[in-house]
Amino acid sequence: MEVIDFNKLYECDFNIFGIIAKRQHWKNGEKFFCNYPRSKHGFLFLNACTGTIALSDKVITAHAGSLVYLPKNTVYNVTFSNCEKNMVNSYIVSFDTTDVHGCEIAFSDTIKVFVAPRTVKEKMTEAAALYEQLHSCPSQIKICMYTILKSITVNADSKYLPKDYRIIKKGIDYINQSFDDNPNIGTAAKLCSVSTSHFRRVFKKYNGTSPKEYILDKKIEKAKEMLKSGLYTVSEISDVLKFSTPAYFTVVFKKKTGCTPSQYATCDIPHLH
Repeated sequence: MEVIDFNKLYECDFNIFGIIAKRQHWKNGEKFFCNYPRSKHGFLFLNACTGTIALSDKVITAHAGSLVYLPKNTVYNVTFSNCEKNMVNSYIVSFDTTDVHGCEIAFSDTIKVFVAPRTVKEKMTEAAALYEQLHSCPSQIKICMYTILKSITVNADSKYLPKDYRIIKKGIDYINQSFDDNPNIGTAAKLCSVSTSHFRRVFKKYNGTSPKEYILDKKIEKAKEMLKSGLYTVSEISDVLKFSTPAYFTVVFKKKTGCTPSQYATCDIPHLH
C-alpha cells in the first residue's frame, strides 16, 4: 500500500469512501481493544477525554483536542481517562482511501497525533450526525472528511520542520495559496518578518529551487493538466495562470517541457507526460 504523507496530500488527488462515523461515551479507565488489524483507516478525535494508546512497541498519550490517525491494519488498545460526564467524549470515523487509479493508499504507516484545529471538531461532529441520519448523504460526509484532511494537512509538518524553515512557512503558505494572483516574494518575506534575500536563500535551501522557479514549475504543471483536458486554448491558459502574454507563456512552457503548449496538447509524447 502506497503511503502519501499528510504534508504532501495537497499535491494529490485521492478518493475517500466507505465512511462510518460514530459518537463515543467513555468512563474513566474504560478500554477499547483493537486486537485484530483494523479493516479501515480511522480518525479518532478526543473531544472531552484523554486517550492512552498502547501499541506493541510504544505508548502514545493524546489529550483532549487531539486528532489521532489510525492506519489500516494497526493493532492497538486505548485506555480513556479524564472523561467529562454528560458529553460526547470522542468521535471515531473509519474510511477507505484510494488514489485516482483505484490503488489503495494510506496517509502514514504509523499512528499519528495532531493538535486539531477548531474545524476538525466541527466536521467530526457533523460527520457523526450525518451518518446517524436514516437517509444519510455520503457526499456530505465526504465533504466533512476532505475538510478535516485539508485543515490538518496545512499544519501537519509544522512542528517537525527545521527552525529556519519554520520561520518562512507563512510565506510558503502564501505562495502555495496565491498562484492565481502571481504571489509576490517581497510580500511572502514580509509575512515572515525576514528580508527578501533571506527568504529566497532559505526557500532554495529546502526546496532545491528559487521561489520564482518554484512558482513557474507549479504553473506549468497546471498548464499541462489544462492542455490535456482539451477545454482551454493557449491564450486562456496564459490568462488564467497570470502570464503576461501568451508568447511569454509559450517560451516558459517550452523551456520547462521541451515543446510548445500546442505541441503538448496535440501530441502524445510519453516522456513529456
